[in-house]
Amino acid sequence: MTTQTRRVRLKYLFEPPVAGLWGEDPTGGDDDVACARVADFDRAKFMVREDLDTTRAVPASAQRGRLLERGDILLEKSGNVGFPALFEGATRAISSNFLVRLRSREGVDSRFAWYLLQALWARGDGRRFANETTLANLDLRRFLATWVEVPPTAAQRAIAKVLDVETRHLDALSELKGRQRQLVAERHQALTNALIVGAEDTGRRTPLMYLVDPARPPMYGILMPGPSVSEGISVIDAGDVEAERLHPDNLRRTTPEVEQPYARARLEAADLVMSIRGSFGAVAEVPPSLAGANVSRDVARIAPATGVSTRWLYHALRSQFVFTQLNEGAMGSAVRGINIRNLKRVQVPVPVGDAQDDLARRLDDALDTTRTLTTQLDHQLRSLHERRRRLVLDQTVLGAKHVAQRSAA
Repeated sequence: MTTQTRRVRLKYLFEPPVAGLWGEDPTGGDDDVACARVADFDRAKFMVREDLDTTRAVPASAQRGRLLERGDILLEKSGNVGFPALFEGATRAISSNFLVRLRSREGVDSRFAWYLLQALWARGDGRRFANETTLANLDLRRFLATWVEVPPTAAQRAIAKVLDVETRHLDALSELKGRQRQLVAERHQALTNALIVGAEDTGRRTPLMYLVDPARPPMYGILMPGPSVSEGISVIDAGDVEAERLHPDNLRRTTPEVEQPYARARLEAADLVMSIRGSFGAVAEVPPSLAGANVSRDVARIAPATGVSTRWLYHALRSQFVFTQLNEGAMGSAVRGINIRNLKRVQVPVPVGDAQDDLARRLDDALDTTRTLTTQLDHQLRSLHERRRRLVLDQTVLGAKHVAQRSAA
């Protein structure tokens, strides 16, 4: 039995690839079948989640040859091109049209092939063989023509066994860090909500419209900012509403001619901005560097009135108490959003006198602590993901010959 690796093209590890199919809306009949989508990928583990919740109607004749089996690999061919996810479920399912199914040939260990594809993705081969249009699309023929080193089947199994143990350990650590990160965020939200709602003991609930500058009421901005220009006026979009992104270098710009009709929505330092469409409810304070900038139609400008603490109102608007009201009034199906009328009427618990500043200081200190912990956990998560990436790469693409010879010794 040979102990040497073989240098072969990737396509010879798999049966002919099978493209996915989207089918039609489910009918409740015999043609209905579960459909695995890109949204069903657990990207941290390179797995297809078992709880597939999408059903499509596909004729039995089209299902034949497309039904998934345990050990099949679904390769993403549009978007995050070349990303491989292993199907281990028991559900009768096919894959969607944005995926292609790869099934290992006889003599090829399916888990080794899966790890090999992970290594190629980590190395950037998917992006290297992408046809860039509006959305990156994988050139499957060129990708499968990649030369790879493949050890004998016994060594493949040995490599996969080692990687199974090590990656499960790293994945478990990543899950733990992710839960810790979530717990930190939940504790901060609970503290914020308790302090904001507790303000009612010394104050009252007031609609937001009475807490803003009457000359600068809440409003959204530019309907169609157009393509970004090199010199122009910065525009804050919904995805920009976070402290780390609010800098002129991170924002798109529009021309003065486009911005002029929306001059009433211009920003001043210490204004607040809130995302009001899509992932709505994010809030950020406008820094001095963005005085004179504007907002898109997906962002509301909120200018605190004289005597209203900007930092207190920032925390109040980020509280669960306020978000619950906004969420209940949100409209839309495909893209949910908050209208300005509802935003103006949201009830805010308002403390009296200097209590706003005291409360803001406590909440700022708590936010600083939360951000420090979150940064530390994010760094640990990135380190774990990098260790996993290097492990898979070293054991497959870079180390297949060494592991094969060691296994046979």
